[in-house]
Amino acid sequence: MRDKKNITITLKNSLRLIFVFVLTIVLVVTLISGILKKSKSRTLSRYYQSFDYILEGFSQAINYYIKDYETDIYNIIDEKRLSSYTIDETAEYLKEQSINLDFDYFNLFYIYPDCTIVFSDHHIDSYADVISFADIEAQTNEYYVTDLIGARGSDNYLFNIICPVRNKNGKVTGALGASLKIENLKNVIKNIKLGDIGTLSLSDCNGNFIVHKDEDMLGKNYTPPSTKYEHLTSKFLAQQPEGHILSEANDGSLIDLFYHRIENTGWVLTLTAKHSNITEISDDYSRSTAILIVVIILLIIMFILIGAMAIYQYKAERLLVVDIDPLTNLMTRSRFETEVEKIIKKSPKTKYMLVDCDIRGLKFINQNYGGQEADNIIVYFAGLLTDFMKEREGVVARGFADHFYMFYKVSAIHRGVAEFKNDYEKLYETIKGYDIPFFPKFGISFMVPHDDGSVKTVQELLGQASFAKSTIKDDILSNYALYNSTLLEKVNREHFIEDNMDAALENGEFFVLYQPKIELLTEKVVGAEALVRWNSPKLGILNPDTFIPLFEKNGFIKKLDFYVYQKVFKFISRLMEEKKPLVPISVNMSRNHNKPEKFIHDFMSLFSQYHIPPELVEIEILERSFMNGDTLKTFAQLLHENGFTVAMDDFGSGESSLNMLNQVPVDVLKFDRTFLVSSTTEDGKINSDSANFIETLVELSRNLKKQTIFEGVETKDQIDFLKGIECDQVQGFYFSKPLTEFDFIQYLEDHS
Repeated sequence: MRDKKNITITLKNSLRLIFVFVLTIVLVVTLISGILKKSKSRTLSRYYQSFDYILEGFSQAINYYIKDYETDIYNIIDEKRLSSYTIDETAEYLKEQSINLDFDYFNLFYIYPDCTIVFSDHHIDSYADVISFADIEAQTNEYYVTDLIGARGSDNYLFNIICPVRNKNGKVTGALGASLKIENLKNVIKNIKLGDIGTLSLSDCNGNFIVHKDEDMLGKNYTPPSTKYEHLTSKFLAQQPEGHILSEANDGSLIDLFYHRIENTGWVLTLTAKHSNITEISDDYSRSTAILIVVIILLIIMFILIGAMAIYQYKAERLLVVDIDPLTNLMTRSRFETEVEKIIKKSPKTKYMLVDCDIRGLKFINQNYGGQEADNIIVYFAGLLTDFMKEREGVVARGFADHFYMFYKVSAIHRGVAEFKNDYEKLYETIKGYDIPFFPKFGISFMVPHDDGSVKTVQELLGQASFAKSTIKDDILSNYALYNSTLLEKVNREHFIEDNMDAALENGEFFVLYQPKIELLTEKVVGAEALVRWNSPKLGILNPDTFIPLFEKNGFIKKLDFYVYQKVFKFISRLMEEKKPLVPISVNMSRNHNKPEKFIHDFMSLFSQYHIPPELVEIEILERSFMNGDTLKTFAQLLHENGFTVAMDDFGSGESSLNMLNQVPVDVLKFDRTFLVSSTTEDGKINSDSANFIETLVELSRNLKKQTIFEGVETKDQIDFLKGIECDQVQGFYFSKPLTEFDFIQYLEDHS
């Protein structure tokens, strides 16, 4: 009986063990299946999100590319002329304005309200079959982009950008447009490096391809070969909101189409990726699940689980090729955001610093030295940032084109800023040794934990750093900016300025002041510089630093320059008529004037109206205006041919000052005020090392037979020093602030 009882107990215990074992297997399998499903879901989510980031960035780049054209067109709109000219006069006007445009413009045209269109080559046609005038009037955007069209008399394809022309009352009186070749747009997309991720294509509102890897597809629609997917044509995608779908390639293989609409155009940028990437993720999931179940039954579940999970994660990460930038081997922006989130989550009470940086003027480096040299600079800069990060607890990544990001821990905000300043100086010294000069700029934001435990998101930090970087002026004296609340006030002010600048020019709110130039030997007035100010009814008197950098960015500075020229010419003419004392007056030529023949033509057309001798006008050009020194040289030569004196303004603030001395035929060197500011000690004396350097530059200028003048002179010690080194002229508050016309005439009579 006892044996029978023991057998019964053993059997029950065995059944219990079997039940527990089976239950354990079921629970573990269920748990592991759930984990794998979540892991698969996260992997796919990151996979899709990575493509969304890529398309969003490239779409913005194309949109900026189109916006550049729109800006060029608006710069040549003259509503009064276009609304009053005959068709032949309009055609001739368009032909004259075409010299302002880049070489990739095919044609300029103007559309009348009856949809008659006249081209710059005097061809006349109707535009009603492309777009009605009512459609142009109804446009809420500043410009309209057409679908792909065939070029007249050519096998080439074009697209048109059309900008409504409005009168003072805002009524549309016509439309100015340009026909553009697609070659440059094709090169922009083809130069985007995606590695093995996929291919990019661009189609218009009707699904006709503007850019495609197969040249035969240009201007055509795509329809998948099988009936299952035949409805997913490129025309169908052109009507859908942005997203992604499963479709079919010409060879019958499945593909994932990720598409994003280009802002203000209706065009669609599409990224095509192999669907086998997704299939591989799903297959790995199924295989891993089966292996783990077998391993559990064989009682080595934990070991196999760890190995399988590691293998699965490795394969999943390998599929996400966009995590690593192929050019620099740094992580991409999407991976960077993920890693930063992990760092913040791990130590939420720590202070962090995020840096967004890029390389100034990489576009010009690319044009002058070639794409390979531009890539070499990007790789070199990536290496410097990697070395920078080795000493810190953080991460570094490359975003689109020349954009880089760094995120690391700091003990305190002020200490982080101080360390960054010191590190930047070291970085700058290293960069100066590179064969091709380049200069980075940095935007900085900070994450400081709040008392309630809340923290900023990665996107907030990136946005703040990018915003700070966008406020940096386009000169090498400004190289980084910190995000703070004052930046928001600055942007609001800039928006107001841009909204009111045209009306301000028309209403005469801009006025000119004259700052005397003093000859040091005699301390008499020998000239003056014309300086523009803005008397805004809402903001009061605005100094140039408030609006000039903004006008240089949006192109309005060209109009303001000629407004100042006219004011100065009128003033000199009045002095001559009234028999007042006369001295040469210098005017500034902004960095935006980059076509010498065009500038001289317009300048002389205005100057010749006032019958004043050219020796009474001096033109100040900026040394750091142009990447190409030959262009600067051409400006100086053309101005000399017309009898004007040429001065190089802000001399010494650029990188090639000594080289420029012999190459560019200028008459006067104006030394930037930073020379004196940085060389003057707290007690007003001139630092001895700086004094020797300045004296050497003045002596060199004198040997080259160039006049020298220092700006920003404010103390007696500075005057004595400059007299001692035989500087020719000065201007600054020590002698006089900028004066109105009335006060300047009086000052001139008292000090001549």
